[in-house]
Amino acid sequence: MKTAGLIAAAGTSSRMGFCKALLTFNDTTFVEHLVKTFIAASISPVIVTLPKDLHGQEIKKVLTRQSWINCPVVMPAQAGIQDLSTRTGFHTKYGMTNQNPHPVLPIQNQFPELSLIGSIRSCLLKLPKDVEQLIIAPIDCPFVTQELLVALTHSASSKPVIIPTFQCHRGHPIMVSRCLFKELDTDKTDLGMKHFLQSHPHLVYELPWHDEAILQNINTPEDYDLLNHLLLCQVNSTLGIKMGVP
Repeated sequence: MKTAGLIAAAGTSSRMGFCKALLTFNDTTFVEHLVKTFIAASISPVIVTLPKDLHGQEIKKVLTRQSWINCPVVMPAQAGIQDLSTRTGFHTKYGMTNQNPHPVLPIQNQFPELSLIGSIRSCLLKLPKDVEQLIIAPIDCPFVTQELLVALTHSASSKPVIIPTFQCHRGHPIMVSRCLFKELDTDKTDLGMKHFLQSHPHLVYELPWHDEAILQNINTPEDYDLLNHLLLCQVNSTLGIKMGVP
């Protein structure tokens, strides 16, 4: 079943005061990290929605400066797991390959007044007809992992929306099946994705997940400072283990 990805990067980043898509994370930008993670999970195409301003132009330059073929992915340090692409039999088990090109398509958000729903509707306009599932990741949730994406795409649930949860709290990203695509493009979702899902609980399967990071959003400079502090602590801890420091 073909799965596409949407990285919603069309916000104004007003609370951050800097384009969130271009913030650095694990020696890359948020947007590049998410694209690489989607690619590592064999999700294709990956559509990135952009704002209609200079930030959108800057994001597009970043996304078009490399081919995105055979991109290695480094898992987030905070997630505490290794790059799944190095595990023996992983790609064979899930029918994945490192050799296929993965299209990355940056597009403008045609409905900026609708926030995330605007990005979703813009994405649906460009989505290939053979795509059966869409995974939606906001740009301010960089802790998406290859392991989680694979778990979403291979979930046995028959419900059209799958949301990962940590201790009963819903996180990101979410996956939506094609049977809901038309509904997402109607006024039923004008009040936002969260409101739509809360109003239709019967559509949702909650996938229990082991990592609290799925709940985290990086919206403010304080959030970003905390992220960098946590990553620094992780690096220092790793170096201490390698050097034999207790």
